[in-house]
Amino acid sequence: MSPPPTVKLERYDALCAAQDVWVAFQAHAMGTFYQTYEWCAHWHETVQPSADRKPVVITGRSDDGKIAFLLPLAIVRVSGVRVLCWLSQPDQSYGFGLYDRDFLTRCGGTIAHLWPQIVAMAGQNTDVVHLSALPEALRDQPHPLSALFSVRGANRAYGMRLTSDFDAIYRTKRSGQTRRGNKKRDARLAQSGEMSFGLPRTPDHTRECLSRMFNDQDRRLSATGVRNVFSKERRALIYQLVDTKIAGRDALLPFQLSIDGEMQAMMLGGQFDNSYWALIASLREDDRFKRLSPGDASLRRTIAACCEAGFTYFDFGPGDSDYKRYWADDIIGLHEIIVAQTLRGHIWRVGKVLQISLKRQIKDSDMLWRITRSIRAMLFARREPTKTPQHESSQNRTNRQHSAQP
Repeated sequence: MSPPPTVKLERYDALCAAQDVWVAFQAHAMGTFYQTYEWCAHWHETVQPSADRKPVVITGRSDDGKIAFLLPLAIVRVSGVRVLCWLSQPDQSYGFGLYDRDFLTRCGGTIAHLWPQIVAMAGQNTDVVHLSALPEALRDQPHPLSALFSVRGANRAYGMRLTSDFDAIYRTKRSGQTRRGNKKRDARLAQSGEMSFGLPRTPDHTRECLSRMFNDQDRRLSATGVRNVFSKERRALIYQLVDTKIAGRDALLPFQLSIDGEMQAMMLGGQFDNSYWALIASLREDDRFKRLSPGDASLRRTIAACCEAGFTYFDFGPGDSDYKRYWADDIIGLHEIIVAQTLRGHIWRVGKVLQISLKRQIKDSDMLWRITRSIRAMLFARREPTKTPQHESSQNRTNRQHSAQP
């Protein structure tokens, strides 16, 4: 077996310093939407501009001088502990990095042998390394750091292989009875008003649709006891991406289904590496259309649009839902790397591992997960004042919405 290729590491302490190298490399690299320069830069600008989070971008160059990989990392203080993590770790579906495909082939698909050098260069004076949401594999490529996985994560993710023939995919994924039922519901949806599907017409229209989507999600999640998921900072991140392009294509793909000009469902995703990366799915709670499954109609049309656009992969993201299981080809286990560097880091690591293990046990048990959700919703109901019909406007009643589970 030939020795792994020699790699020279370089460190950038500011995103702008790495921008040119980063953008040029990602144009042909494999990776996820969450390690693109555009996502990371806008995230750092809007969500975490704090001085307590210091970006550290590590690149590796092979013997020919070409970039072999790029890892967008950061050093952040958590309860007084200095943690080396992914730059946008709290808000990314995957922690993967960007990699040259030929380099991965030459190095046997792993950079684990370089990890001590990477940590020494990136994590000076850190207490612990914590990399989360590490997928076992993406499109048959094992994670280049899989040899270092230390804890199984609480979630799983789902993905689907695409071809240009959506009809063939549809026939494979859904039974004839289901397809016939969908066809009847689609016809009734079309008869209920002027139905349209696609991307918003203008950036301003996009922002208007996104605002509705965020409000829909806030109401739906609040009803289950989950609050402040879409903070003003996270909304700002998405709005920043509206005018952003990656490799000449719009970074965001906010597919929306409307009836008589009123948005009923949205499938918001990002695009990178010839793939669609699902971010948020939302659905208007409208009793007129609920039985006609506009969320499912929107999802099917979104997948078809991605096939037509030439995408080769549709990532549904983490979280268990029936609709993901129906469509997915890949069930992706997620893992974490948690390695202490100091005594303080060891103490922090023990607490974090216990936290992840407890969360995983709850999610792996249908009974525990139902109990947890019920308790959360009950606590929320006690905190919130009860709204009587006379205190709620007819417009608000019309606009109550919940998330799409197509």
